[in-house]
Parts: sequence; structure tokens; C-alpha cells
Amino acid sequence: MRGTTATPPEQIQVFYEIALSIGRGETVAAVARTALSSYLRRLNCSTGGVFERREAPDGGATYDLVAGIPRQPTFNEAFEAATDHLAEGAEPDSAWHDEALPVVGSHEGSHYYLFDLPDFGALVVVKNGAPFSEGTLAALAPLHERLADACAGRRAEQEARRARETLRTVVDTIPQEVVVADADGRYRLANEAAAAARGVRVEELEGSTGPSRLGDRGDRGVGDAEQRVIETGDPVRIADEELVDADGGARTVTTDVVPLSVPGEAGRQALVVAADTTERVEREETLERTNTVLRTVLDTLPAGVLVEDPNRDILAVNQRLCDLLDVPVDAESLVGADCGAAAHDLKHVFEAPEEFVDRVDERIETREPVTDEPLTLADGRQLERDYVPYELPDGEANLWVYRDVTERAEREAELRETRRRLRRSNRDLEQFAYAASHDLKQPLRTVGNYLTLLEELYGVGSTLDERAFDLVESAVDATERMQSMIDALLQYSRVDSRGGALEPTPLADVVDKARLNLTVRLEDADATVTAESLPTVRGDSRLLVQLFQNLIDNGVKYNDSAGPSVNVGARGAVDPATLPESVADSLDASREWRHVYVEDDGAGMDESAVERAFDVFERLGRTDVDGTGVGLALCQRIVEYHDGAIWLTSARGEGTRVDLLLPAPA
Repeated sequence: MRGTTATPPEQIQVFYEIALSIGRGETVAAVARTALSSYLRRLNCSTGGVFERREAPDGGATYDLVAGIPRQPTFNEAFEAATDHLAEGAEPDSAWHDEALPVVGSHEGSHYYLFDLPDFGALVVVKNGAPFSEGTLAALAPLHERLADACAGRRAEQEARRARETLRTVVDTIPQEVVVADADGRYRLANEAAAAARGVRVEELEGSTGPSRLGDRGDRGVGDAEQRVIETGDPVRIADEELVDADGGARTVTTDVVPLSVPGEAGRQALVVAADTTERVEREETLERTNTVLRTVLDTLPAGVLVEDPNRDILAVNQRLCDLLDVPVDAESLVGADCGAAAHDLKHVFEAPEEFVDRVDERIETREPVTDEPLTLADGRQLERDYVPYELPDGEANLWVYRDVTERAEREAELRETRRRLRRSNRDLEQFAYAASHDLKQPLRTVGNYLTLLEELYGVGSTLDERAFDLVESAVDATERMQSMIDALLQYSRVDSRGGALEPTPLADVVDKARLNLTVRLEDADATVTAESLPTVRGDSRLLVQLFQNLIDNGVKYNDSAGPSVNVGARGAVDPATLPESVADSLDASREWRHVYVEDDGAGMDESAVERAFDVFERLGRTDVDGTGVGLALCQRIVEYHDGAIWLTSARGEGTRVDLLLPAPA
């Protein structure tokens, strides 16, 4: 409870002595403890503490003990009650949060007081015996204010000292040279690096002034820059100067001069930061030389090269790649561009645009190296691509190499064609040798036999009767048959030499001409030839007429029905999976083909005969029908001249179908 008696006059000396004790000490804790000790001793108090108030983000506050007597006075229950009261008052919604101090309480015969220390915190004292009088409380108020000012002032000094020490520590640990200059050109602050570069101590550099400031070099132009920054407030950079230090060592320095306003000080100052860029400049020069070498190598490579960084941005690209893909820009302008977007923008130059994009994405996803991957451009050029994944310090990156192999592919195709023709020629030579040694000998043997018999039966001067004329006629027939076989063989051998240029040729016109050439044959056999919608192919029209004429003629000739029927038709898109294996393996899948067929309702043939059908002079057992046995072999030769394919399907009594693959127009 508050006392009701006035402060005795003798207490004035006590208050005076307390006032003298306030402010002594180098730290806040020392100031608080010295004053608290005087409070307790001269006011007959047993326990006390000085608390510093710290504002909390939630609007409340905390009270931290700065000094206590004893050092940990919490054993005193009255003091604990006071601090509990203080803690409750620190809550934002407490009943006495805005209540004016002091706050007075009692606990088991002791009185505790919570005095306000304005702008600092609170003072807690515990008094045994009689409480303070109203006069004493009133007299103490100025002392509380003085104690608060002393603690707050010492706290400000400590914070300023810590700030200066922190600033000095930070500045001295900065590897760059750091100085602060005022309008008079005086160095107000300098760090160890700045002093070392000038060959002096920090204490000597700080405070130096004038054009001959300690350690400053006239060639830097920094003094003028400082004044310009102080006057205008605009920062200045002096980049990559070549300097000679106090020890004679040469280095490269970049100096930044920026305006600096210091609170509490009038006028503008200049902060000067000088960084040693010698290593950086040397690295940049080395890197520039390396880049020049790499650029020279890239630009002289015959292949197109693209290098991506981990973000899939273009790190490097050469002009050869731009030329290969018809990109009408300078390669240097593409550096930094998004590779993914570039792939979409360029996909139209490839024959299969979406497949190109999908394969790029697949390579990057799997990150498996790939070499000699074939690609075809929309204009028909052939490329090969290598993909090489590699690692950079900041992630996974990609390398692409594109080569134009069009000429090589053409040479290889020509070589393959030459080999194919050579194999075919060798096969033809073998068949020709067999024909010359076997098939052509048969008519000769027949002629010889008939002439020998004629000589034996009829001597010189004998009259030739009917039998003799039969023998002569048989010999003549054999001779004519041999002549037909020789003519057919010559026709077969001259396909390559007499074939013309391959041009777009409508097969409907070809079939009409073949049918016209067979008019007599068709009328004599009462045969019917039908033609469905037929495509246009790339071929030699004269050879194609001969091809279809032979096939239609075979369909009529080897047909025992009263009214033979031959149909010429076409199929849809060529699916390699539906073709005979031997045909699919030999077919050039990069080309477009037209599939046509000729089918008849004739006698057909056995499977063993089908296998021999394209051999030269193969009659397949049908000697009762006029023919040389070269017709289907000639058809095959004509189809091969067109780089196509021909195969035959037949069964005894079920007719025959001949399938053809001919090149589509370019």
C-alpha cells in the first residue's frame, strides 16, 4: 500500500547521494547495478532489479533483467511477485498495460514497487518494513528519469561502439580496397586492403587529405571522380585500369565511386571500392583466346555443330549448321536461343517434321549417345546426326553434330545398283550359257538329225518324195524356232541398252497400247481384257507396253477356257509387311511405289513350276503352246530396269496372278 506520510527532510541527502551514483559505469549493466546498489542501500530496500523493455512483434513486450541485487534475486518471494506482475503487464491485453506507473504491491509483510524508467524499462525494489511515503515516491520520480536516461544513453553508446566495431570488422574483411572520402578530399574511412595497396597503415590513410593523400596514385583519376560524385550524386566506374602498386607490382583494378549520405552528417560523401580484377581480366583474355580457337575450329569443320547448355539454350553453333538447315541468319546471333523452340521452328525443313522433334526429345530423355543417325531433309538431301550427352558443372548438356551425306549416299546407292546389276548380269550370263549349251542346241540337233536322215534315205540324184519334204519342213521349223529363241534372247539382253529415260507414264495408256497390239490374238481366242483404275508410274513407256503385252499374252495363251479373261488392277499403299520376304528385303523403303497386278483365269501351274517361272527358256512343260520361254524372264528384266519388283502366285487349275511394284513419279 502507498504510504501517507510526507518525505522527511533528512531524506534529501539520501536522494542527492542516489543521484550522484547514477551514470557511473562503462556499460548499461554497470550503470544499472551502481545506481540500484545506491537505491537499495540508501532507501533501506532488500532486493531490486533494473529491467530493459523490448517491444515484441505482437504488440506486447518483454522485460529482460539487466542488473539485480543480489545478482539472481528471484529467491525473494516479494520480488517474484513483482516480476510476475511485470510480466502480466507486458501482455498486450493486460489490465494495467496502459496504467501509469509506479505500481505498488505487498507480499507477506514486504512491499514491492514497479517504477517506470521512461524509454528504457522498469525498476523493481522490495522494501521491508514501512512503505514509502507519498513524498518519497514523488521525490524519486526525477531520479527514475535520470536513471532511464543514463541507461538509454549508455545503451546507445554501446550500440554505436558495436556498430563501429562491426563496420571495421566487415570493412577489413572485404578483399577490395574500400575508402570513404568527404567533400574536402579527406579519407574518413579506409580498410586494410586500401592501406596495403598504398603501402601505409590504416591509421595513416584515414584522415589524410589533399592531392598528395598518402599512397594515392595520380594516374587513377579517383580524386576527380570522388568530387564529381559528391557534386552530382551520380556513380562513376573506372574499369580495368593498369596500375603499379607501392611494391612495384602491376595489376588491373576496377574502381566504383558511389554517393554516400551519412545520417546526422551534412553533405554528401563518396564511397570508393576498388577491386583487383587482374585474375579476372587474365581469365577473360584466356577465355577469349580459347573461344577464338574454338570458333575457328567450329567454323572450319565440314559438319554442322550445335552445343546446348543445361537449360537447353544454344551455347555454341557454327555457320555450317545454319547452311545445312537453310537458316538465313548469322550463327553468332543464335547463341542464347532456346533449342527446344528452335527445333519446332526448323522442323519443316525435314521430310518427317514431327518425327524429327520426337526423336530429339527422345534422345535428350534417354541420354544415350547415338552416331550416324539417318535424317532426310524435305528437299531430299540426306544427313547423318551424332548425339553426345555431356556434363557441365551446373547440369546436363547436349552436343549435336550434323553431316551432309547426300553425295556419299548417292555414291553408295550407285555402287549398290552397280553390284545389283552385276549380279543380275552374272546370273543372265549363266542362264545364257546354259541356254546356248542346252536350249539352243536342241533345235540344232533336230536340224542335224533331219538332214542326216535325209542324206541316208536319199542319195545323189534321187528324187525327193513327200516324206523327204516332211523331213525338210521339220528341219526348217526347228531352224525357225531357233531363230525365234535367238531373237527373244537378243530382246532380253538389250533391255538395258535400249531402255530410255524414266518419265511419268499413265499405265492406263500403256495397257491400251498393249491391248491394241494383241488385237488379233484376243479376237482369235475370244478373250476379254479388263483394266481397273490404274496409277501413273515413273517408267519407259515402250518397255512398259512390252511388259504388259507379254503378261496379257501369257494369260490368254496359257488358258484352256473357251473365253479367257485377263484383269489388270491396282492395289493401295504398299505395306512391306504384306510383301513376300524376298521382295521386302530388296525393296528401297525410302522410295514411293505403285502396286499393280495382272491376273487370269487360265490353267495355272504347280508350285515347282512357279519357282522356275522367270528362268530364260523355261517353258514350264507347256510345249504344246507356241513360245520361246523368254517372256516372263523378259518381264522380270524390264521390271528390274525400273528398280521394281515382280513375283508370281499360281496354283494348278486356279489361274495365275503376277504382282508388280513400279516407282511412283518423282
